[in-house]
Amino acid sequence: SAADVRDALLARCRALGVEMHAATEVTALTLDEGVITGIETTEGPMPASRVILAAGGCAWPALGSNGSGFALAKAAGHTVVSPVPALVPLVTRQAWPHRCAGIVIPGARLRIDLPKASRMGITGDLLFTHRGLSGPAALDLSGEIARLLAETGTPVPVRLHLTPESNAEAWFAAIGAWRTGHPRRLVRNLVALQFPHSLAEAVCEETGIDRDLHAAELPRPVQRRLAEWLAGVAVDITGTEGFNKAMVSAGGVSTREVDPRTLESRLVKGLFFVGEILDIDGPCGGYNLQWAFASGKLAGESAARSA
Repeated sequence: SAADVRDALLARCRALGVEMHAATEVTALTLDEGVITGIETTEGPMPASRVILAAGGCAWPALGSNGSGFALAKAAGHTVVSPVPALVPLVTRQAWPHRCAGIVIPGARLRIDLPKASRMGITGDLLFTHRGLSGPAALDLSGEIARLLAETGTPVPVRLHLTPESNAEAWFAAIGAWRTGHPRRLVRNLVALQFPHSLAEAVCEETGIDRDLHAAELPRPVQRRLAEWLAGVAVDITGTEGFNKAMVSAGGVSTREVDPRTLESRLVKGLFFVGEILDIDGPCGGYNLQWAFASGKLAGESAARSA
């Protein structure tokens, strides 16, 4: 558990005689001609020949994140890529996903429906929520979407493929077979063979299919419309659930200004950056934790060697 990791790290700090200053805010870095000389804090100045900024980003402020590390980096002359929420649920303009809250679609694909965006998108489990979309497929794409929202101020179009392995022609053939194979069955019940009932109801409503329509009564143009919807439906993302629900920040101190071999600043000697304060973020699956631990180890060892 997270508590076990915390306790192990604190126990090691105590064993090494690390001096802790809890609830002490760092208000400024002190520099002398491009060299770090210490920090200013609410307890007063503290001299130091090496400083490692491990302040995190802006994600989940209830846990203490407030973006203060970015302000310290900027004051030291560093470029900070404006942070946006990442690994965060998405808010949709369309209401039908809200009616499907709680449904998980395994192996769905979500892609940004813009000319310069990847045509592949992200494939993974998709969770419908009361406000839109979540689950790994949505979360892994959320940072890029949040950046587009911040830059354009307009909704971001995405394309949701509920069954990426089946294109519109495959669905059209399957729907056509319903007319002969299951003529008396309701269309919504046939759709529910593939998806949960509330999603099947939403699909039929969005494609204009009456609840009591039988497969034998399904007109060819409606068959085509249903097939295209199931193969890939357009959804507009109007926002994210913000930093309060984000697992990480995307953005931060520009990596161009940091030596990748040591994580020391290229602008200020003795200043190091680790974890989420840097403009590095990864997908779901523990990659951001891995980066936090690995970068901390590298910067710590590098600072010790240089001292």
